[in-house]
Amino acid sequence: MLDKRLWNIMFSGKIDQRGWIFVGIGCCISALFFLVHTKLALLCSAVTLMVGLFFRDPTRCTPLKSELIISPADGIILDIVDCTPPSELDLGPGPWARISIFLNLWDVHVNRFPVDGRILQVSYAPGKFLEAFTSESSLENERCGVVIQVAQGFQVACVQIAGWIARRIVCDAKVDQLAKKGEKYGIICFGSRMDLYLPKYQVDIWATPHQRTVAGETILGMIKEEEDAKPFATQEFIPEVKKFNI
Repeated sequence: MLDKRLWNIMFSGKIDQRGWIFVGIGCCISALFFLVHTKLALLCSAVTLMVGLFFRDPTRCTPLKSELIISPADGIILDIVDCTPPSELDLGPGPWARISIFLNLWDVHVNRFPVDGRILQVSYAPGKFLEAFTSESSLENERCGVVIQVAQGFQVACVQIAGWIARRIVCDAKVDQLAKKGEKYGIICFGSRMDLYLPKYQVDIWATPHQRTVAGETILGMIKEEEDAKPFATQEFIPEVKKFNI
């Protein structure tokens, strides 16, 4: 059962600019149907209202503390696992933790930056349209990843993933852009999944599986103090010892 505040967050606010074309088309078709068939007009009006709710863009209040990591999407956390990020992100050996957020049709689909930093990479990868709640969708589905370097020197990546219904990913982030935590940077039209990759030894993850998140507001974790953080795991170099006959 959703609490009253979350219900208001989900079903309030203005409409994202990308949704106005769909709402406008729906209104025009509904008006034409009212001239010929009232029941069809009411059905079309209901669909138009649902589309408008899908593109809603409520105001969010983002925590100001710089060390906090904020949810990039509304939805339910499917799982939190240690994994290897998609190869196109070029994040290095890690180890990495992945927080996967599933967006239902009734969730707000506007995406927001989870941290402050500078954008190093924006990468699009074509792929399949598997159900977004499956783990395979993280590496096999169409996706768009944004890699952000934070002030502490390490990188964080958020990946928009298309699902079975979602067939269009919009990402407005640009390389060398300064990302501001909680700032809007894109939308997944009619779907579907957001994966957040965090360096395991550099952050404390506070989120839990099955937790509901609100983009720009829900705290997922915190960047560790420098003295508490560990360096990435790297392969130790052992020089080869050669014997020479004299």
